[in-house]
Amino acid sequence: MGKDGTEMEKKDALQQEETERGRKMNSEERDRKTNPEVKKEEAGGEKKPQHSGKRYPDIKDEMPAMLRESGAALDYYEDPYGLGKRQGEYTVRDYYALPEDERVELIDGWFYDMASPSFRHEMIGGEIYVAFRDYIRKKDGKCIALNASMDTQVDRTDKTILQPDVFILCDQDKRRRSSIYGAPDLMVEILSPSTAIKDKTIKLDKYRESGVREYWIVDPEEKEVLVYRFPDTKFDVLPTRYTFKDEVPVGIFNGECKVDFSEIERFLVKHQLF
Repeated sequence: MGKDGTEMEKKDALQQEETERGRKMNSEERDRKTNPEVKKEEAGGEKKPQHSGKRYPDIKDEMPAMLRESGAALDYYEDPYGLGKRQGEYTVRDYYALPEDERVELIDGWFYDMASPSFRHEMIGGEIYVAFRDYIRKKDGKCIALNASMDTQVDRTDKTILQPDVFILCDQDKRRRSSIYGAPDLMVEILSPSTAIKDKTIKLDKYRESGVREYWIVDPEEKEVLVYRFPDTKFDVLPTRYTFKDEVPVGIFNGECKVDFSEIERFLVKHQLF
């Protein structure tokens, strides 16, 4: 190949680099322009405050980074499921339009990916459920305990459907054929790397605001249980903290029912899950 051919190859390579650079710049500019906060700021509107009056930062402001950090990497501005909407716009109808094998939760119009639970996660949930169920049966109580991933429209809006790990429901009028419509009395979430941020912040807010009476956050890595009892626990008050050496009382049953986490820990050690 002669000198002219070499020069032509160089020009082609430079042209390709310029094309790729232009595509990247156009993409960045498009993303910037579709950001509603940028639009508002450019229009002369006031900037949204970084923090709300709640205990935690305004979750919507922190959402993109939180989603990436938690492993639920749904794009902030694009349509992750091809439904013609953006995050924050989805409804219960969109939730049920997804393929059955899509594991997601819907919170205030936002879809969150749900990773498949680990064996340890399922074993802990099962042991907590058995403790709840056995107590209710012994007392011949009206409440029911479940550890199935049942769709729960906790706030009775068309923008939220959750799947708690374990829960207790005492008002049977909230039962539907395959879901719960309204707030259960007690919710339990068992943390995993992909759900920890969501469970500690977004779900905490949602459960409290929806009328859940008690919320347990079980952290297998730290071997601790955080118990929020609403409405007694306000956002400026820390929850009651227990370890996996303690018996954790169930507040909605006046402490008569207790879950022995030392037994759960021994069971997990025996099966090499710790």
